[in-house]
Amino acid sequence: MRTSKIVQLIYNHNDDLDGWQLLDGSLIHFPPHIGEQLAEWIDLGDEVSLEGDNRVNRNGVEVVFPTYIESQGWSLRFDQKKPQPRKGSGPPPPPPEHDDPRVSNEDIMRELVKLRRLIENRLGK
Repeated sequence: MRTSKIVQLIYNHNDDLDGWQLLDGSLIHFPPHIGEQLAEWIDLGDEVSLEGDNRVNRNGVEVVFPTYIESQGWSLRFDQKKPQPRKGSGPPPPPPEHDDPRVSNEDIMRELVKLRRLIENRLGK
């Protein structure tokens, strides 16, 4: 777990809070909707403890994508990764049932039989 003070708030092009720079020089990046929530609880100069995925950007600066943030008696755990289905994780889900209560499977079958007869009559069978 990393602990440091916030020395700069970082805003995106829409003026949404989406990160901090810490005293140790690292950058913390989180989604703007999380930034809205964090802005209510924490501000410049506050000390934070956090865990997350660390990466180094092209400028050689460490960027942390947090999954856990704690400060001044509160904490927030979140996952920035969107769940993605794994290949080979089982059969695809069954097709949805026909939701229209006005049409039954029997009605559909009767229509198909009529269509088949029409096609056969046109083809001369």
